[in-house]
Amino acid sequence: MPRPKSHPPPPERGHALLNKQTPRVFIAATRQDEGKTTVALGLFHALKARFREIGYIKPVGQRCIDVNGMRIDEDSVLMERTYGVRVPIEDMSPLAIGKQFTRKFLASDATEGPLVERLRRAFDRAAWEKDFVIIEGSGHAGVGSVFGLSNARVAKILDSPAIIVTRGGIGDPIDDVSLSLALFEKHKARVIGVVFNKVLPDKIGTVREFAGRALVRMGIDLLGIIPAEPLLAQPNAAQIVRDIGATFLAGQEHGRRRIADIQFWTAPHGTSPARIPGTLIVCAAAASSASSLRADIAKSPDHAACVVFCDGETPRPDLLSGLAGMGIPCIGAPASPYDTAEAIRKMTIKTEPDDQDKIHVIQEIVEKYVDIDRMLKHCRRG
Repeated sequence: MPRPKSHPPPPERGHALLNKQTPRVFIAATRQDEGKTTVALGLFHALKARFREIGYIKPVGQRCIDVNGMRIDEDSVLMERTYGVRVPIEDMSPLAIGKQFTRKFLASDATEGPLVERLRRAFDRAAWEKDFVIIEGSGHAGVGSVFGLSNARVAKILDSPAIIVTRGGIGDPIDDVSLSLALFEKHKARVIGVVFNKVLPDKIGTVREFAGRALVRMGIDLLGIIPAEPLLAQPNAAQIVRDIGATFLAGQEHGRRRIADIQFWTAPHGTSPARIPGTLIVCAAAASSASSLRADIAKSPDHAACVVFCDGETPRPDLLSGLAGMGIPCIGAPASPYDTAEAIRKMTIKTEPDDQDKIHVIQEIVEKYVDIDRMLKHCRRG
């Protein structure tokens, strides 16, 4: 597609100029962690084959980290580090919602007017000399309503058509899409299609037929069905250490190893404690009695990806060094074996900039399973 006519320079502070020419799409979802970032990552890659310059913005951010003294949403950091987006990072994440933001807003006489202006200014800069802009929402459609900036309203403010990402299934996902659609309609924001994510491969045909029929009745396009990809749900050892408050005891250099399964090791059995490749072994025996653990692991050394010692106990140095020498990171956790395993199972697994294996898979599945060109037809500007 040809690049739209060049726009004026980004506006100075205090102005509320809104770019109306650059094609854009708002990625919303029926629930948190349904796959907005997955779709955004894959879509950016797919659009690079169709346009010269792509912009990105996450107007309202909830999970923020410090970047050069600024609070920036982690998804904006992910996009910038993955694609080198030519947008100032502060404009890719203009509104960071901290823990006290909502209370302070409601306790004051403030209105959302200044926040709206901030989003418009940031979008203008994100769209400056771009051929297309991806706008990523936050949480479900209603997130942000408490301070007047729900996903649906932000899509309207930025004059963007929206797609809704939902999970696999028929009844519940369609019900959730209907709820989201009602909020978008309230704000007169246009929804152009739905993408189903994390669909079991053997259910794709069923979802396509019956969820597709439901969407036809609702007047919305089915834009894609992305199959569940096990790799995307797998954390690595370093992420586990960070998220559950554990520490590396040995083998930190192997912290990128992926975890596909969790299994307890209770006592010497004479059999391997790891059932499948990528198994995280939670040592449920006292560290002092774990001397035979290394021998058990050695029976299937390629299956064990990590060993966690619990209750704040530390095994003998020779056991730790032996496991690290096998390429197995060792973690010390303060909680009990059961609580440690539960904490790992309940982790929210987000794609991070160093997850190059996951990013490559995401790029492939979005290009393959989402109808990008059909989406672009809906996004054309008049």
